[in-house]
Amino acid sequence: MLHSLILFLLLGLRVAASPVVARQYEYPEDEPLTVDSCIRQSFSNPGWYILGPELVVVDGLTGGSKGDIGFLALNRATRETARCVAENIELDPKGAASLDVWHSCNVTGIEFQFEINGAIIGDLELHVRGSWVCQKGLVFSSNGTWEVPTIQGCWDDEGSRGLERQCVMGNSQVSGSLSSPVKIAPQLPLLPYTPAQPPFRCVDRSVDPEWTIEHFSSRHSAGRHELALNLTSISTQETVACTASADESKEAGVRRAAPWLKCTPSKAGTLVDLTEISLDGEYDVLGVRQTWRCLDGFKGVDFDSYTGTGYLHVPLKCSQSTSADGLSISSCSLAPPSGTIRFSGYWPEPPPMPHTRYGKSCTIGSFVNTTSFKLRKYNIETIVAAGNQTQLVGTFAIENPGTGDTYLLSRMPITADNGVWGGCRAGSGTTLPWQLAGCQYLLERRSNRIGFRFQWYCDDRDPSHAYVGAGVSCSVASIVLTIVAARILFDATATQTLPREECTTPVDSSIVKQQCTLGAGAGDVSLVVDNISWQATSGPMDRGPALPWI
Repeated sequence: MLHSLILFLLLGLRVAASPVVARQYEYPEDEPLTVDSCIRQSFSNPGWYILGPELVVVDGLTGGSKGDIGFLALNRATRETARCVAENIELDPKGAASLDVWHSCNVTGIEFQFEINGAIIGDLELHVRGSWVCQKGLVFSSNGTWEVPTIQGCWDDEGSRGLERQCVMGNSQVSGSLSSPVKIAPQLPLLPYTPAQPPFRCVDRSVDPEWTIEHFSSRHSAGRHELALNLTSISTQETVACTASADESKEAGVRRAAPWLKCTPSKAGTLVDLTEISLDGEYDVLGVRQTWRCLDGFKGVDFDSYTGTGYLHVPLKCSQSTSADGLSISSCSLAPPSGTIRFSGYWPEPPPMPHTRYGKSCTIGSFVNTTSFKLRKYNIETIVAAGNQTQLVGTFAIENPGTGDTYLLSRMPITADNGVWGGCRAGSGTTLPWQLAGCQYLLERRSNRIGFRFQWYCDDRDPSHAYVGAGVSCSVASIVLTIVAARILFDATATQTLPREECTTPVDSSIVKQQCTLGAGAGDVSLVVDNISWQATSGPMDRGPALPWI
């Protein structure tokens, strides 16, 4: 029963809190409450803050196992506070039936379970589950277990039920997993530690590496990418004037991650042995990886080397120009120019989910911003194909505001234009967009009607939910933690009646017999999404860029 726990409390000891390594709590007052902030918190950090928990045990020393539990549960997303109290409950329930007992809070839909496992000193468990709404039509449901707080103090009081042992506990929190609108278990990014004041010795500064960058530039020309910056290591106090380049034609179709490029070798006698940088142009993420040694005034001693990695979000400002020999040049710098930038990294290597500050979330955007697609390009050609047969090919550019992607279907063969759904096929010399897991089109030119059905994945690399599930298996010799990577498959269909086509007959082409567009005045056409659905599936997405937090 509760004898061991009560004795534990009588001795004035404290129940040890669950270790929370390098976690930084995001308190609600840090961000104004809006519909967007509510949705963002619901997807990325669902759960409750547990405030002012109090526990009462009645006649615990003489075998009693009943008592009271009370606390406030503050929803991270909605900022709504629920008062949760259960009196005269069985604190040490037995049997499978106890798993079905839930106590209601004073906010509709919020429930909790509480129990003390008498077999283990100080083993307290609190489970919270509930549902809430940020905007009409999108219901969030979550459940989780609290991080056990410290018992701050207890006292005895003779009450009507007998000797009551009353205990006040410290605040805690419940980090939840979502069961609706989709089943995911969000994992917050892990912030690198930044000391308030850098330590005096290099070896101490290397445990929490920091860098500064200046004079950053990026240049693309003729399939070649060149990067340049001045990188100063706070650990060694040395600056590397880094220049690096890559032949992008050799990387195309081979790498899903931005490659690490070696900087010009450091000068002999310096402490920095290797510097590498990477730039993910799609997400504007600069990566720095460096290996160095620390001497700290000693000579003739072979010290261990250190390796640190850091990531920095660097919004770029780019411009286009043409060289004297007609080559297109893209030049980029930081936007806006911000002089010296200082940032922290990880040693010896990043965790599975390092810290990010990226604003794009495929998951959140797909749920809340996929109400229509934008048809940005419409071009249908009648061409002369093999065997002197005519064939329709279409080029369409469709923007998905939910993900921020634009799908280019270039010279796609059109097998029917009579209002029948057909599968998208890559045109000659092209490929279908990598973002799409499925693609269908509908074209009915007689009534100017068009439609698209797209399927796309948002996966475990999304910074709003790193892992979808975790399983633990135990044996006598070991405990194995298995992280189950997963992805969400979205399926949306949009149709719309278009403005009338304008067709011309090219006079300088023996292949294209007719070319039809929507005309210069049509502009972008909104294709209203008729329906959208989603489901969680297992396995990583394994397509597109491998983002740097993996």
